[in-house]
Amino acid sequence: MKTDEEDLMRWKAGLVIGIGIGYVLGARAGRESYERLMAQGRKVMHTAPAEEARARVTATMDDAGAHLADAMRKTAPSQE
Repeated sequence: MKTDEEDLMRWKAGLVIGIGIGYVLGARAGRESYERLMAQGRKVMHTAPAEEARARVTATMDDAGAHLADAMRKTAPSQE
């Protein structure tokens, strides 16, 4: 006859196997979803509106950098 200990060990073994199978299947599905999402993102990034937005942001950041550099030169103590 089975003992309670044997039943518990079988239950634990079944749980570990179930978790392992779930992990493998979930990881595979997760990776496929991630790849699909990244492919869509790459397509969107190469559309005209995205390219225009990227150009505007780059120009704005270049201007902000130039203004910051000027402000720092004006307020920094002289190195002489």
